[in-house]
Amino acid sequence: MCAGVRVGAQRSWCANLAPLAQRANFTVRVATSLVDKYQLILAADPRSRIFVELARALLERGDCARAAEVCRAGLAHHPASIQGRVILGRSLHDQGDPAGAREQFDQAIAIDPGNPYAFNLVGEGLLRSGAFAEAVPFLQRAAELQPADARAREALAEAQRQAEGGPAAP
Repeated sequence: MCAGVRVGAQRSWCANLAPLAQRANFTVRVATSLVDKYQLILAADPRSRIFVELARALLERGDCARAAEVCRAGLAHHPASIQGRVILGRSLHDQGDPAGAREQFDQAIAIDPGNPYAFNLVGEGLLRSGAFAEAVPFLQRAAELQPADARAREALAEAQRQAEGGPAAP
């Protein structure tokens, strides 16, 4: 890996770090993916807010159960994390627990009910999950809270079109 890399006449910083790590009797671990990188950061600091990024990456990979586990652990330290609650809700929804998902979505919105951010996240998450009819009320509220936001109006129109069985927008 890095150990043999040379930069000019000097070895790279990574190559210089490996012998020090061996002498200090610990292992240098190299992240090979974003999930690995986030897991390393979270392992070093379990209170880190990086749990949101790790859970999002796990959810995108389709590992809903692990994403939910990461969110629950992170929310124990950061109970007011809107993103953490929304990602937990999405993972629960994708695992077939709509009641648990709705509870998390409601908690995310309760954190700051006048802020369109939570409504956007919940609505767009449901839209991506294919829960078009469920996304409509969240996206309606997001559009009401930010009437000048074309993206919010487009997401609402797409959810309504899909909920009615229409074709997806190009």
